[in-house]
Amino acid sequence: ATQPEEVHRCAFGEHRLRFLQTPYFLIQNQLDSYQLKVLGAATDKYGDFSAPWLRIALANRTRKATTFEPSSSKSNRNGFKDTFPPYGLFSPACEKHCLSLHSSFTKVNINGTTVKDAYVLWQTHLKKNMIGRNHSSPYNNVAIKMRWVDNCDGPSECGGGCVTYKSSGKKKKNDKKTIERVLKKGRGTTGKRMEETRNKMKRGKRSSKVALTLGNDTLSRIEANYVCVNLDWWPKSKCDYGTCPWSGASVLHLDLTTPGLEDALQMLGGAPAQKAASGVRLRIGGSLSDLVHYTQLSSSSTGKESCPPDFKGDNHTRIGYDLAGACLPWKRWTQIAYFCKRVNCELIFMINALRGRKKIECPEKIDCRHNFKRNPCCTAWQKGSNWNSTNALEFLKKVAHAASINNNSPRIFGFEFGNELAGRKGIQAHLTPQNYGDGFLELKRMVDDLWGNVVEEVRPKIIGPNSAFQEKWNSEFLRYISDHGEKVDILTSHMYTLGAGVSPKVPKFMLMPTKLDHLKAKAETAARVVSAYGGSTTALWVGEAGGAYNSGRANATDAFISAFWFNHNLATLATAGYQAFCRQTLLGGHYGLLRLVPDIHKNEQKRRQRTNRGNELPKPRLRAVPNPDFYSAVIWNRIIGTRVLKVELNMIKAPGGEKLRGWGFCMQGREGGDQGGVVLLLINYSEDSEVQVILPPQDIAPWAHTERVDYVLGPHKGDLYSKELELNDRLVELEAAGKKIPDIISRGVKVGAGAPLRLKNLTVAFITFPRAQYHTCIDAKNKSAHSSSGSNSNSNQDHSNRHLESSEWLFTEAYTMVAMMLLGFLLACAVIEVFRRHRRRHLNRLRASSILIPLSEEEEGEEGVGHTLSVFSRDVTQTSTSSVARRRTSPLRQGNEEIG
Repeated sequence: ATQPEEVHRCAFGEHRLRFLQTPYFLIQNQLDSYQLKVLGAATDKYGDFSAPWLRIALANRTRKATTFEPSSSKSNRNGFKDTFPPYGLFSPACEKHCLSLHSSFTKVNINGTTVKDAYVLWQTHLKKNMIGRNHSSPYNNVAIKMRWVDNCDGPSECGGGCVTYKSSGKKKKNDKKTIERVLKKGRGTTGKRMEETRNKMKRGKRSSKVALTLGNDTLSRIEANYVCVNLDWWPKSKCDYGTCPWSGASVLHLDLTTPGLEDALQMLGGAPAQKAASGVRLRIGGSLSDLVHYTQLSSSSTGKESCPPDFKGDNHTRIGYDLAGACLPWKRWTQIAYFCKRVNCELIFMINALRGRKKIECPEKIDCRHNFKRNPCCTAWQKGSNWNSTNALEFLKKVAHAASINNNSPRIFGFEFGNELAGRKGIQAHLTPQNYGDGFLELKRMVDDLWGNVVEEVRPKIIGPNSAFQEKWNSEFLRYISDHGEKVDILTSHMYTLGAGVSPKVPKFMLMPTKLDHLKAKAETAARVVSAYGGSTTALWVGEAGGAYNSGRANATDAFISAFWFNHNLATLATAGYQAFCRQTLLGGHYGLLRLVPDIHKNEQKRRQRTNRGNELPKPRLRAVPNPDFYSAVIWNRIIGTRVLKVELNMIKAPGGEKLRGWGFCMQGREGGDQGGVVLLLINYSEDSEVQVILPPQDIAPWAHTERVDYVLGPHKGDLYSKELELNDRLVELEAAGKKIPDIISRGVKVGAGAPLRLKNLTVAFITFPRAQYHTCIDAKNKSAHSSSGSNSNSNQDHSNRHLESSEWLFTEAYTMVAMMLLGFLLACAVIEVFRRHRRRHLNRLRASSILIPLSEEEEGEEGVGHTLSVFSRDVTQTSTSSVARRRTSPLRQGNEEIG
């Protein structure tokens, strides 16, 4: 009530002290990790917790708020009244939230006093001084103030006291520079890890070589706009792990006039030259879709139907919100529809699949949001309770009618049926394939009836099951639909390959290609299921993927480091047979392609501060600006074509090459379709090794020796956790004073034909060959034009028809390397032999001049020596005349002759 703009402060004890009228014992951790995030000390770019200077600021504020003294005035400087009850305070420099729930609760101490001991002492003292007193009277005369407070300059392990910094008798300044200097010296694990990563990236001196070959066949095909984007229903009250990143991003409350939003969707919608082509697909769905009611559907509607205007939190459900849900008024639908029309996007809308089904109630005390695994009733629904399609039918009728009378209405690409309700991996329900399939078939019949006069190519598609892939469940579902004479237009699966957003391993997993490669086997299994039970008419999509579930992870899924898992997943799934990939989200959570920031220039902000002179500044309007993954999505939709090619990587020189991953695609032509260009996606996961990619020789692969255009994405200043990125070593910044998203497609760097291809460490590269004229990448309608365009195209085609296979080229390369090694070995042997001959001649001369030099056993057997000199023999056979003459003149020889 006293701070309506910051209601969340009421959840914390130090802000409720002024209202207490009874004695209390407060346990307040000065560096509570939950408060660090919720109270505004947002996580920094270095990793898991808040910036150190923000930690210390929070600790000082907590100590100030909790260690107050009575004042003679009406209220002291901290806002507390004079009359307050007796209290005890235990405030360690600890980072744990809800300390009393941890096993270390009894071990935490301040100067040797544990929290248990402190409480016993305070309670004993309280009872002793309160005997015979009137508890309803003011407490200002009762001096019971017992405090145990750590006075540290930084965070410490719970129970260790102030062990991080040692006091030298002088008060240290808790400024940003001091803490940064401490972290760089290695006293902070987060700063130390980041410093090591930066040093490795600066070094990058190691080099490796990898040979790349490109196959002739098409592995699979993808949609022209492969990346689609999601908008979710989560309200601003949606919080995960202490952060609430959904403010202003809900489908119900998103300001569709937000600057930058339309520009972003248009940029994702394909090449500007493709005027007639459809734009990006915008999916509106999520877990709360099954709680949405459609209202204002008839002229008699009052607009006051019995459903709340927004979702209400409730821990009695698995998803944490009341099953009463919220309303989607027809007016809001039309706003979304015409917004989509303006940006030339196609809508995918999720239909409520739980309406009419009856939930099994749980006891009131059960917390289903946090303890659903122990309580099956949290996700149990009555058997035989089927979907009630009445509300959905009214909504679809009005949508179809609006499309029939208005040619400017947006195209509805498809309708999804329910969100994550399938089998044991369902969230709010665990429907069987038959139960879910009945509702799916009913929705399909409704759409076929309402859009029956529309050609099948543009008729809205029915999409499901929109859950994590389960081989058995999906096989039974596809078989059930097929047995009823229908087909599933698009089978979708949801993927969060990095695990929960709360896990500190999320950034680590992003840089582990071996872990990311596990996705390939799962994707191929899904493709086999669709091929076996769905046939060639059923497409396979990723309906939702954001890296880490539960809103993602701050400074990971919204930073540059996210590019490593995002592009890897996109390419791996395309290779396995997935045809589209819907990113969670366009806006909202920590995994959005866009984020909201104040739409105000720095100079304008300074001007406002001068004019207001200390008064509270008005809240500026928000603007949507890109996160790093946005630019990857733009490149996928505007450069990469529809054909996926086979790429093989073979390491020539290690180490480092084993951390390179590569994929091949046909390149999207200017007028749409594939017109002969080639795109290579290469990701170097190595932290300290540059990789040189060796392309096939020109007589085998002419495409590899044409002019290319490179798009190399790297972290800004080597900071993987930055929300900025560099394209070809240049920072990508907003244009027009921060009001325009740059077109990075025009910023590619042209490289001459045959130039070496080198990838820096920790980079993502899109290497394009626009003039490759690769025969596999030429559409049938364009082949006749290319065949008559000139001898260059014919020459490339002839080369393609008679060139060596990839394995033969690799064998040739290997043979060449072996031959060079053998030649070097023979040369070394020749040098050694020359040296040995020279040594033998030298020894012979020495022996000829002095017979006291014996031969070794090895030298006795060598060719060219063959004789043993003896000091007792006067006859030296097979020697030269000069040697004999020298021996006869030797005094030692003469002495030996006399002795003999």
